[in-house]
Amino acid sequence: MIKVDNVSNLKNYETFRKTGLILLHRFLVELLNCEVNIEEQPIEIFSQYIEVDFTENIKKYAYIIDENRVVLSVKVIEGDEIIALLPIYLVGKKIGCIAVNYLEQIGSAITIVLTQCYNQNFNGAERLFGEYLQDKVIYSCFAKHIYQTDRVSFLISYLKKLCLLTFENKEFTTGFILTRSIFDFNKEKFHARGGTIYNLKQPQDIFKFIKPDRRLWYLVDGETSFFLTNQQFKITNIYTISSEKDARNYWDSYSLSKILWGNDIVFRVVNHNQISIVNSDGIEFIAIENSWKFRDYKVIKAIVQENSNLDEDTIDCMIYYVLQCAKNNESSILWFPKDDSEEKLRSALIKCNSIVYGTIDIKEEKNIELVKRIISSDGVTIINAKGEIIYSGCVVNLNKSIESKKMIGTGESAARLLAENGLAIKVSQDGIIKMYYDIDKPPFIF
Repeated sequence: MIKVDNVSNLKNYETFRKTGLILLHRFLVELLNCEVNIEEQPIEIFSQYIEVDFTENIKKYAYIIDENRVVLSVKVIEGDEIIALLPIYLVGKKIGCIAVNYLEQIGSAITIVLTQCYNQNFNGAERLFGEYLQDKVIYSCFAKHIYQTDRVSFLISYLKKLCLLTFENKEFTTGFILTRSIFDFNKEKFHARGGTIYNLKQPQDIFKFIKPDRRLWYLVDGETSFFLTNQQFKITNIYTISSEKDARNYWDSYSLSKILWGNDIVFRVVNHNQISIVNSDGIEFIAIENSWKFRDYKVIKAIVQENSNLDEDTIDCMIYYVLQCAKNNESSILWFPKDDSEEKLRSALIKCNSIVYGTIDIKEEKNIELVKRIISSDGVTIINAKGEIIYSGCVVNLNKSIESKKMIGTGESAARLLAENGLAIKVSQDGIIKMYYDIDKPPFIF
């Protein structure tokens, strides 16, 4: 093993520990929804514990230990030499199922920022490990070697300004696609992507307008219409696509899976407190009240499949409905029991309601608006393995819950208790989605 120091042994590291370490820890917890352990012990000891030689391939930034454990190998670089390592041990549900190239880029971005902090004698951590680190991570994952880093940071800050706009005192959604190939959006070209493209009479250079023109941005909704922005960051076109009403295909529609190619990125305002950035892999960075989260929907679906009896169509519809609740700032609790026998259900509930004879299928397009109203009403909505609503407005019996006696919200206590039999999902009014899959484990937050 090559001898290499831990960052904690570098001069002035104590200055970083007081501020930067706390900010870095908080950022990773929120971003990746996992337990974060920043290892300050000697590299040799941690290597033996985790059974990984971090010096064998010292340029590597991420090691997948298993599906629930990952180590980021963050570094301090001086000149061309790696002078110290700071392993960050991440433990979280399915975190090891995230594509390794994204974990590598996150480790690389933290390395860049940590090295900058080191070059400043570990001063300035409050600035470097705030929005600066957030922008670096998004840039590294989505735009590294493609677009200029400072311009991508500008676009992120611009998106935050768009989130604050109103038109005639009403909030609105909007969005734009950053692409290097606007010509490919033209359906008459060989690489047609569908949709319709309209050329603006007067292209707009957003770098010339610090304050966004609300009348301009109100024209597109970020769902079925977008501005196209070229690699010089000029708005040149409006691009429109058909509205997708089938909940089963919602994520493909939302992520523009058939439209975004290569290095394309879509930036959108979801609502007044949520902004979203999605790439052609369908990976999303979403900021909810300025707290960034990394969403890999393949991982989310894998967790649902592992902890429920739901088929793929029902999972897709479930994702649609919880995202709609989050977008509309509507609270909801959905329960997908593994054992939906009457005896098992009523043992967990005080009150159980049914508004119709029979069941309501959440997969049916004609039921979309009805299902939205039902799940956003008070109480728990129970959905069986076939995707049918069997009860709504239910009240959970919290008497046997130890957690309910602590300082935990009633909704969270209820969802945690329901996870004893299947999967429970709680959507808060602030847009946070918590998935409870085990009564004894913390929820998966996305």
